[in-house]
Amino acid sequence: MGQSEVVPKLRANNYKSVTVWGTLKPVTDLNEKLEALLAMADKYSKGVEDNEEEIQHSLQYVFMMKLVPECITGKEADEEVRRTGKLG
Repeated sequence: MGQSEVVPKLRANNYKSVTVWGTLKPVTDLNEKLEALLAMADKYSKGVEDNEEEIQHSLQYVFMMKLVPECITGKEADEEVRRTGKLG
C-alpha cells in the first residue's frame, strides 16, 4: 500500500509506502469471518438496509484468508519533499 505524488518544483516524488511480509491463513472461525464482513460492509456499503441479512445468508459460502504479518517495513520521502508536497 502506498501514496505518491510528483513534486515538480523539486523534481522529486513525495511518497509513503508500507510493505508487509507474512503468512496467509484461512479464516475458519465464523465469528471472526462475520466481524470482518460486517466491517467491510460498514466501509463499502454503509446504510444498505440488508447488509447483515445478506452476510448471514452467505457466510457459509465465503472463503476468507487473513495475512498474519511477520515483517512490516515502511519508508517515505525526505523531509523537504514531504514539506513541499501535498501528502504531508
